Amino acid sequence: MRASSKFLLIIALLSKIASCVLAITLDYPRADETWITKVEGSNVVGTYQISGIFHGFHYDGTGWTSLDYPGAITSIWGIEENNLVGYYRIAPSEDYHGFLYDGATWTTVDKPGASSTLITGLYSGNLAGYYIDAFGNHGFMYDGITWMTFDKPGAVDTYVNDISSNDLVGNYFETNGISHGFLYDGASWITLDKPGGTNTVIRGVDSGNTVGSYSDAHGDHGFIYDGTKWTTFDYPGATATYIYGIDGDTIVGTYHDASDFAHGFSHTIPEPMTILLFGLGVFGLRKSFWKSVCHRGQVCTI
Repeated sequence: MRASSKFLLIIALLSKIASCVLAITLDYPRADETWITKVEGSNVVGTYQISGIFHGFHYDGTGWTSLDYPGAITSIWGIEENNLVGYYRIAPSEDYHGFLYDGATWTTVDKPGASSTLITGLYSGNLAGYYIDAFGNHGFMYDGITWMTFDKPGAVDTYVNDISSNDLVGNYFETNGISHGFLYDGASWITLDKPGGTNTVIRGVDSGNTVGSYSDAHGDHGFIYDGTKWTTFDYPGATATYIYGIDGDTIVGTYHDASDFAHGFSHTIPEPMTILLFGLGVFGLRKSFWKSVCHRGQVCTI
């Protein structure tokens, strides 16, 4: 094997090992399942399920807080400083209502004329998501005064899943039932489909980096796309991985275990220099240790 090929193989192995070390499970205490949807600094938000009932939560890095719209089944999908957004429904109704929670007051935010409103992100006070009416699903942005609808041209349904600056991201469906990811920059619709995959869904965006999931013959996988390179991320040992949010070099989402239960996770994207330094440390250890360097006792097969 040529020296250059050996070097590339070593880098690939070190990258996989670093991914194991930098990925951690975050499950709401005593929950049956946990979905982490968005991240801001050390704060993450999402939804957990106990005995079939869904609740929202906020985790600040040290403590977990359960948060429910009064009397409702609640899902939290966005965070900006003290403000949280998401949607709720009050059983037995199947209709969803958007909300904004500022840490003290729950405010319902519903698109006029819609049967359901689902808020999935916020940026600088602008709310984004999608609503449902008699004609299907439509993306929207709401600045506190004006509702703006965003339908991907030619699509039968459009879902806006996050917002950052002028960028809206999400997915749309055509008549064939296949999901395609998109980024809308205020002027142009850009389709973003993972090469070699199907059913791409863009869930999060930050500083031009998008995250989401796609499917292939081996299952469902998370990805990170920086505008040039697509990087697949599978949580170590998981049967399926879904990335929902990104903030800087941190991604969050959910993976499924062998029993198909959902667990939340946080992962720090390793920089190339981090991988190299990590590798230098690993080379100083015995080879027999290589199979047990993953975080919290997980085994990473290399």
